[in-house]
Amino acid sequence: SLKELDLLFDILNIFKLSPNLEFTFECNINDLNEDLLRYLYLHKVNRLSIGIESFNQKKLQFMNRDHSFKNTKNIIKLARNMGFKNINLDLIYALPEEKLSDLKKDLKYFLKLKPEHLSTYSLIIEKNTLVGLNKIKPIEQDHDFKMYNYICKKLKKKGYIHYEISNYAKKGYESKHNLTYWHNLEYYGFGLSASGFVGSIRYENTKSLTEYLKGNYISSKALMSKVDNMENELILGFRMLKGVNLETFYQKYEENMQEVFPIKPLIKNKDLI
Repeated sequence: SLKELDLLFDILNIFKLSPNLEFTFECNINDLNEDLLRYLYLHKVNRLSIGIESFNQKKLQFMNRDHSFKNTKNIIKLARNMGFKNINLDLIYALPEEKLSDLKKDLKYFLKLKPEHLSTYSLIIEKNTLVGLNKIKPIEQDHDFKMYNYICKKLKKKGYIHYEISNYAKKGYESKHNLTYWHNLEYYGFGLSASGFVGSIRYENTKSLTEYLKGNYISSKALMSKVDNMENELILGFRMLKGVNLETFYQKYEENMQEVFPIKPLIKNKDLI
């Protein structure tokens, strides 16, 4: 509710906001209305990340979602008129029994909304979810890969930069918080289940609201060694299409990446470029 958001934004007032701030608010399309959009804009939120997932009715039913393209289009138009110039839309694909033609039609609707950023996720079936408990099988990997390739090619034609495995953006609209993760930089995580990386310590907050309200925020933390950080630099960096920069790696760790890791044979074999 707006009253609950008042409490949150009162807490956020302790931060000094940068002029180049990226302030993202995540929401589902059914959460958005004129009052909420106006509230967010007045509180300096400048990026919306909207969980649409699909416009295919069969897929929406599978995901227990209920929204229409017409309603979504009206909400996006309202947000634009309000002043929001940076909008991300989430798309989920590779659902059981989904055809490539279904994805093509879905993506066509997403592009009609002209988002600055698109996040596309292949469905992962987790064990303890309703889908997992119902023992629903994922689609074949080859079919999943065909869908992924279609998304890559289609969005490239439409002027989107494929800068990270699952993320595409118009030039200048690459997500700053995504890039913070993939560049292995520090970040704070507040709230239940949030994770953070500060001063070479990676931590996870408790999932228990009771413990959190008692002030027992962190459930686990680990001090990352230099080797840990260098390994994470590669693990996270290889999610990005630009990969890992040798010079940046040396500046951060005072180590030659090609001497720390067996990269030269991989480059020679063209397993790495």
